[in-house]
Parts: sequence; structure tokens; C-alpha cells
Amino acid sequence: MIVYVITFASLPATAVTVCGEGCDFSSVQEAINAAHAGDTIEVHSGIYFEHVYISKSLTLIGLDTGGGMPVIDAEGIGSAITISADNVTLSGFKVTNSGKCGCGNAGINVLSNNNTITDNVAQGNKYGIHCTGSRNTFMRNNIKDNEISMQDDGKDNVWDAKEES
Repeated sequence: MIVYVITFASLPATAVTVCGEGCDFSSVQEAINAAHAGDTIEVHSGIYFEHVYISKSLTLIGLDTGGGMPVIDAEGIGSAITISADNVTLSGFKVTNSGKCGCGNAGINVLSNNNTITDNVAQGNKYGIHCTGSRNTFMRNNIKDNEISMQDDGKDNVWDAKEES
């Protein structure tokens, strides 16, 4: 009898950078599209006019590289950041200018579970943060000047949000 052993090697997690020029990517979404589950994406200061859709488990970190925290501007349409994958870490972003319909347009729209969203600023959106997922952790986020600060349709979420007017 012949026995075959099949080994699946996983790719090591990598870190890539996003900035205006001189980094691995100039678009946050392009970096996410190229990433593998478990990777870390570091986004440098700047304004990114795009809709960020996170559909795989990864870490997305905003870094103040001298120009303030990176800004994701949704340009008045949809959500600035949508998280549909479980086990995502999101930290260090200003999210702004979401669409204004009451359909979940938000600075950060969380549709999944077991995510950690920390140290972000949600300002000038329909919802600062809109969540339909469960068992997510929201810590030290600054929620200000949104039509609706937060909407939590999930269960067992942990909130420690800082609301300012």
C-alpha cells in the first residue's frame, strides 16, 4: 500500500505600504485586493478618495507619517470602509463623507464578526459606525459630527466609543 502525505504550506504574512508615491501601492483597495489573509497593510498619511471594501481577514493600519492620520473619503457615496470578512483589525483612520441614505452608509460599516476596530475618527457621515455583525470590539474611536453616531444591529459587540459634538 502506498500512502501519500499532502502538506499545505501557508504563505507567511507580509506587510505592504500604501502612500501617494514610493510605496508598494497608491490605493488602499489595490493593496487589499493583492493581499492574502493574515497580511498587514500600512497606510501612510494622505487623503484617499475611494471606497475600501475588506473581504479577507487582515490588518489595516493607518500611520501618521507627518501629515496626520490617513483619511478615507467616500465622496458622498456609500460607505468609506466596509468590512465583510471576519477577524479584521482596523486602526488609525479618519473616515468621512459617506452617502446620506439610511441604508447603512457609514464611515465604517461592519457586516461581519470578531473584528477589532480601534483608534479611528468617524466624522461627517450618515452613520459614524454601522454594525450588523456580532462579537466585534470597538475601542477608542472618536465619533463626531455624523447624522447618527452609531447603529448596532448585531449582538455581543463591545463598545468603548468616544462621542464628541
